[in-house]
Amino acid sequence: MDLIIVSDGYEDRCYCENSSRGVKQTTKAANPAKAKNYGRLKPSLGKNQDTPKKKNQNTIKINRMQALKVNDAIALRPLELADASDIFEAIDGQRGYLRTWLPFVDFTRKVEDSEQYIKSVIDAPQEHRDLVFTIRYDDRLVGLVGFKDTDWPNRKTEIGYWISERYQKKGIVTESVRRLMSYAFDNMAMNRIQIRCAAGNIRSKRIPQRLGFTLEGVERDGELLVGGVFTDLEVYSILKRER
Repeated sequence: MDLIIVSDGYEDRCYCENSSRGVKQTTKAANPAKAKNYGRLKPSLGKNQDTPKKKNQNTIKINRMQALKVNDAIALRPLELADASDIFEAIDGQRGYLRTWLPFVDFTRKVEDSEQYIKSVIDAPQEHRDLVFTIRYDDRLVGLVGFKDTDWPNRKTEIGYWISERYQKKGIVTESVRRLMSYAFDNMAMNRIQIRCAAGNIRSKRIPQRLGFTLEGVERDGELLVGGVFTDLEVYSILKRER
């Protein structure tokens, strides 16, 4: 069955609640070890004359983040702890469907697993935090979408998503990703956006194709799926000048 969900591991690398991407058993929603320190204090100028701390502009944007309106029916709301129950119910009610491409599903066994995932996102150090949103369709949570591994110095990021089966074929993911593209280019000053999809996930691949992304190549055996089967990942990207 074709799914309209990214299987590049975004969910298991960014949305995943205690997931397994390859041999990894914990989420990588925020990885301070790979991030840069952008907001350091300047050296003291003398006794009682330290310069004020320079605020990280990227952090300011995240702190002030509000819901993003996509259209009259769709809104993207920043992830919060109160979403744990809705997220878990969405996963628990369609495990057979979601687990085909999303290994994290088998590691989400109770609502506390969803809570742990959300905390890993919202409690990450501000300068290393990626924006993740719930997709709301007529005010109902139908999936997740967001940024992953944002590289501020090089102005590039990745987008991942998943959506409940019953809400496919309504253009929800396409329009949600389109909205995040605009936000990344116009508000985050990104130059490059990447999306990775399992080679066999036809509906997921149609999202970047429909939005004008370029297929750059294939990451061979890029993700380990349920059952110990590796899948190739197709790598799509779009540059700001190509939008």
